[in-house]
Amino acid sequence: MKSKDELRRELDQTQQMINAAENAMRFGLTLDGDSFARYTDAMERQKQIADDLSGYGETAKGLVVSSTMHGKQSEIMPDTCVIEAVEELSRADFDDFRERMLRDYDFILDHSRSLMSGADGRYHCLLVLCEGEPDGILVDSEGSAYARYSGLLPDARLILEDRCQRVARDLLSEGKESFSDTELRSRYGMDLFDGGCLRQVFEKAAVKIPGASVRRAH
Repeated sequence: MKSKDELRRELDQTQQMINAAENAMRFGLTLDGDSFARYTDAMERQKQIADDLSGYGETAKGLVVSSTMHGKQSEIMPDTCVIEAVEELSRADFDDFRERMLRDYDFILDHSRSLMSGADGRYHCLLVLCEGEPDGILVDSEGSAYARYSGLLPDARLILEDRCQRVARDLLSEGKESFSDTELRSRYGMDLFDGGCLRQVFEKAAVKIPGASVRRAH
């Protein structure tokens, strides 16, 4: 079995191949047969590398935090992510997903048609939460069933609940005592009935506001 450093170098190499192919396709270029085969092989190889890397365990002492580091950046340029849907997993399922993110998952496939980066450079993402935990993972699958692009979102649950509560207060300030799924989708881009858990998050946030309720439009 390859060493961890060798696997990481190969992971970087396969990612370069994937990035080059996807950038070409975004500019409307068509890959020839050999290039497309190398592209798909690189994606499958990444899944195997991820499984191999999961076999290396590490422990650390001291003040330890989670972040994503990039080399030699002249400035910090965060990506813009649009949350299209929300899924909440059990602790066991979330840990399995977090440790094996390049595998295919049904809960990603369920939203895959909405998870495509746009021409404006925004990532359209599924937010994956862990039951009882504050942080989440953003996933842009580019139409596939695995996390082709992903990023950690600290305090995701708090951010989501705050957004839901602000939307509810905004509507109530207009004298509305209830508001529909259709209205939330058209005005705020929030779909409470997409099959994920956003409706539950919204209801928990809205119930804290006297007089608020959620109803489905007919």
